[in-house]
Amino acid sequence: MKTLEKKYSVAAFVDILGYKDLIQNDSLEREIELFNDLKNTIDIALAGTVESAKSMFNFLDSKYESSERISDRLKVKQFSDNIYFSFDYEEQSDIDLYFGIYIISNISSLYQRLMLGKGYFVRGGIACGLNMVDKNFIFSTALIKAVETEKDTIYPRITMHSELKEKFLSGQENPFKEITQGLYIQDWAEHVFLNPYNQTSRNIKVMGSLPQDELLQIEEAITKTQKRVINKMNKGFAHLFDDKQFNSIARGHISKKIKKYKNRNQSVYEKYLWSRNFLNWVDNKQSDLTFKYVWKQLLLTAV
Repeated sequence: MKTLEKKYSVAAFVDILGYKDLIQNDSLEREIELFNDLKNTIDIALAGTVESAKSMFNFLDSKYESSERISDRLKVKQFSDNIYFSFDYEEQSDIDLYFGIYIISNISSLYQRLMLGKGYFVRGGIACGLNMVDKNFIFSTALIKAVETEKDTIYPRITMHSELKEKFLSGQENPFKEITQGLYIQDWAEHVFLNPYNQTSRNIKVMGSLPQDELLQIEEAITKTQKRVINKMNKGFAHLFDDKQFNSIARGHISKKIKKYKNRNQSVYEKYLWSRNFLNWVDNKQSDLTFKYVWKQLLLTAV
């Protein structure tokens, strides 16, 4: 019998908000249609995140003849309305931990974006720690901390556990600060969470810093292995990669939720009011709440 290996991982736990309402109320008249739409959305979100990341890792492993398969360090499990991502890191290596945080943050943020573009709001937590996984089992302090963070985060966002936040943001030799500018947001209570907006413009800046010949090779490798996904994305999800159009679509979904829960459920209503205020802040519009970009603030302080 194969035993579990002791490993350390950065883990994200993400939950779909309103799933109970969808099951008990919204699905009564058209349950097959709704569940097929949800399944298709999750399938595309996973393909656009985990599958694409694994394709890129496999390409890099082959190109540099790596003895370690980086893609084996990335794991995903879906159960009901919850999803779990994890990426293994070397316990004694800060750089490896930062790399794991970078990978899981980007995957989680893009997953949130793809789900939101189809009207599904998510909430989640990201943490690190002991994480032993096989085909059937998960024994994980990282997952426990991520779940606790998700429960405490209240609003539709994916929040970093306080311990992980301190490790990542205070690292003096963190090479991922520059390429993650705009990804991490801090609120008035000093909670740090992921920004699903304006991802395309951020990614263009990151890709512009890479050697163009290598970038073309990566794109070609992903295109070869992900034709099915690319075709589906182009048919039903391509508009989600235009930041301006995506923000407009997200605003429409938020407005529908606000209208639905106003005078019905105050606590849920306030969650979507928060979402509108955050998007207003991102779009440089009037917002009743205060946020700031983490790295921009740190870089200004360091100057």
